[in-house]
Amino acid sequence: MIGYDIANDSLVNIPYEDLTFTSNAPETAEVDANGNVTGKAAGEAIITIEYKALNEAGEEVVVLTKDATATVVE
Repeated sequence: MIGYDIANDSLVNIPYEDLTFTSNAPETAEVDANGNVTGKAAGEAIITIEYKALNEAGEEVVVLTKDATATVVE
């Protein structure tokens, strides 16, 4: 996945293993560790992508969170 490094004004490659994908309604739409969404039932779900990194103190911090709406129709 491509991300943007504001400090260096450049695009960077973010490995999928550094991303977390979740669905707020897995009964409607499931999402796997690679971001593949599978519709389960009619309705809407919000798919959240979160990128975490280590700050200068070595603490894990959330760098990026992005939501997308998935609509499943029968």
